[in-house]
Amino acid sequence: MPSFRKTLLSLALASVSSFAQEDPEPVDDLDWLSDLIFAEDEAELGVEEELAELAELEEMIQSMVDWTQEASLAAGFGWKNNVLLEETGGVDAAFLETEFDYLAFKPALGHRLETTIMVYGEIRWFDGIDGLDTENLFLAQASVGRRLGDRWKLSTGMEAVHTVQAYDRSAQEFEIDAARIRFREPGLVVSLERSLMSNGLAGIQTRYSRADYDIPGEAYDTLGSEAFYKLDAGRFGTFKIAASMERENYEQRLSRSARGERLDRALDLDLREWGLQWEHSREQGFWRGGKTQLLFRDESETEGSFYGRGEWSLRQKAVFHFGAWELSVEARLGEVDYDRRPAVLGQDDTRKDDSFRWSFDLSRRLSPKARLFLRGSGDDKDSNANGLSYRGESVMLGVSLFQGL
Repeated sequence: MPSFRKTLLSLALASVSSFAQEDPEPVDDLDWLSDLIFAEDEAELGVEEELAELAELEEMIQSMVDWTQEASLAAGFGWKNNVLLEETGGVDAAFLETEFDYLAFKPALGHRLETTIMVYGEIRWFDGIDGLDTENLFLAQASVGRRLGDRWKLSTGMEAVHTVQAYDRSAQEFEIDAARIRFREPGLVVSLERSLMSNGLAGIQTRYSRADYDIPGEAYDTLGSEAFYKLDAGRFGTFKIAASMERENYEQRLSRSARGERLDRALDLDLREWGLQWEHSREQGFWRGGKTQLLFRDESETEGSFYGRGEWSLRQKAVFHFGAWELSVEARLGEVDYDRRPAVLGQDDTRKDDSFRWSFDLSRRLSPKARLFLRGSGDDKDSNANGLSYRGESVMLGVSLFQGL
């Protein structure tokens, strides 16, 4: 038991004892001070019973802190234009969609572990597209964290992504050959955070993942880290700044020259990202808050220059509330500039992609555990490379149910 902690604990217990005793016996000051300083353990201090009772109390309180769980289920139908994201001659289709969401959280007391589990999934069934029946997306995350003193927190966890998306594999513009591509990426995450003065929080995170497509030769490993600082400014919202670095190591995909010629070396990509974010929320009023996010991203190859590019994006979200209705709108503007990859082989212009995405979610409460929603989204990409521009929209009407468990 550290001497400083023993001293404080002994002084506190000695003070309490002096008030509790009716006829305290005289104590020699030098003997009392000597016993206090040179005690080796709790038994010599005479506080082992108090510490045992404190541990039992902590155990009892921890057992009373149960899991907090929430679950939701949504279903609806809709219509999507240009399902396969074609530049020309796209196909449209009706669809049915089901979504589910689950969150479980158990807080920690003292040195106990804090546990978080999150699962999300969506499945979409299309009608009338040969070769394509469903698209899906599944996300999962589980983490445990432990406090290291009053300011530090260490966490570790696992995360996974699994998705199946549609694309057109036909080689002719007048043909549509729908197919699905499957992507999986499990990963491990370790993070360390420290609470700072004035409601600040700083942290660093390290992540490893293994990505795999159902296309031969496209598997790669990712190892990266991120550092961030977050400030809770009260009624002015929350501000966050972050920077990250990653490296993608491909097993079989080869590096390429600016003209697309394959080099005799597996592709290694270095990715760097910087971001600023402001988020604000309100409990009352018509405007309930929003989020503004600005990101810059740079990718380069250890050898070759075909994949090197710079990217920026600006994202804005706003939430409005009126009566039983709530409206969330979001827009994202982005641009990608390739360093040396030509838009068309044999020409000097490098490839450039501009994109604009928007979405909205209008919902109305039907009961404390149910709501009706109408969603819409759109993607518009303009590229100076042949066959890479597209435009698509979708709309969906449905009902969602949620329950605390």
